[in-house]
Amino acid sequence: MHKKIFISCFLLVICLCVFSCSFVKPDELSESIDVKNWNLSGDTFSHDPTIIKTDEGYWSFFTANHIGRKFSKDGRTWISKDPVFATFPSWWKTYVPQKTDANIWAPEIVFYNNTYYLFYSDSTFGSKISCIGLLSAQSLDTPTGQWKDLGMVISSS
Repeated sequence: MHKKIFISCFLLVICLCVFSCSFVKPDELSESIDVKNWNLSGDTFSHDPTIIKTDEGYWSFFTANHIGRKFSKDGRTWISKDPVFATFPSWWKTYVPQKTDANIWAPEIVFYNNTYYLFYSDSTFGSKISCIGLLSAQSLDTPTGQWKDLGMVISSS
């Protein structure tokens, strides 16, 4: 049963990545962004960031306590937003029982079927005990703690 769930989730992630990458052509990207003159300002610190472009601007999610979140109208000037999590789901203790900090790392944001899906990693540093969780929301500006928890995707021990 767990193997089937793992394979299904793995295939879903691969399909979502391929599907989302197929919309941007390399020549369109190079025409719209001149990276040589891309001067960033505002709150630019991010560790393991993932960025998605929407009609309103750009959103970045990154490794931080409670999953960090930033917004930019133009992709250059960034402002901090409230984190994704207010508190942690109780199911985490089942998969990562020794976790004591709030640092959640390597998020990945995907838009599919009018819904945003946020994958994230939870573990104890230097340990093989970890899990990947999944959240969903209809808007990237969803208030802290209001993302829908879809639970664990996969875990290791």
